[in-house]
Amino acid sequence: MQGEASIFDVDTIKAIRDEVCKAAGVSYGKNADVDISVRIITDHIRSVTFMTADGVLPSNEGTGYVLRRLLRRAAMRAKLLGIDSIFLAELSKTVIEVSKGAYPELDEKCDYIYRVLSVEENRFNQTLDQGMELLKSMISKIKKNNKTIMEGADSFKLYDTFGFPLELTKEILSSEGLLVDEKGFNAEMEKQKERAREARGESTYMGSAETVYNALVGVGETKFTGYSELKEDRAEVLAIIRDDTIPRKCPKAIQYLLY
Repeated sequence: MQGEASIFDVDTIKAIRDEVCKAAGVSYGKNADVDISVRIITDHIRSVTFMTADGVLPSNEGTGYVLRRLLRRAAMRAKLLGIDSIFLAELSKTVIEVSKGAYPELDEKCDYIYRVLSVEENRFNQTLDQGMELLKSMISKIKKNNKTIMEGADSFKLYDTFGFPLELTKEILSSEGLLVDEKGFNAEMEKQKERAREARGESTYMGSAETVYNALVGVGETKFTGYSELKEDRAEVLAIIRDDTIPRKCPKAIQYLLY
């Protein structure tokens, strides 16, 4: 509708993007790596702002864990851009300002959102400082042993415990003339995923009780064809779920379900 090729150039999103660039002292569209960080921060701060408004709180499981990971990933990208201040909570105000017309609940919960994000961002910064101290000791140990590569287990510990993305660890090590065992890191990542799958078993999904919807995994993949078939298309129904929680004498509920 606005004639833009990217959502990051649409007015409401661009306003957030511009605030990120202003805080980092960078220009969008000049450097691909910088642009990636700017887009990640822009996207993630919108997500966590809306999630917080919906009542999601940072935690180590379920949707709270998703929120925490999004916020921390955005914070790490801010660090990569040279933003050292408590930045994301302040940036949420821009999200609210450009979106409150369509979502008035954002404005109603503005102070609450700011407090939640401020506490989480401050907590992560403390964790980050601890991680930097550990990384310094790891670098010292590598050099003392006349090695040039950090073991995958060490880089994964920085990621898993302190939230260091691999690219940040690589950048810091590169400045010291060192490398990361990326294969080892990926192997540790797979081990963690496997442990998570075993711990989850069949009892939970994203921290919640498993439902009939989770049993549909593997039934088939829904493929969106709207880009090529603009009016209609044909499809095969692979499964039907009956929701017995919807009152049978409630036409509006049935209509909402159908739509």
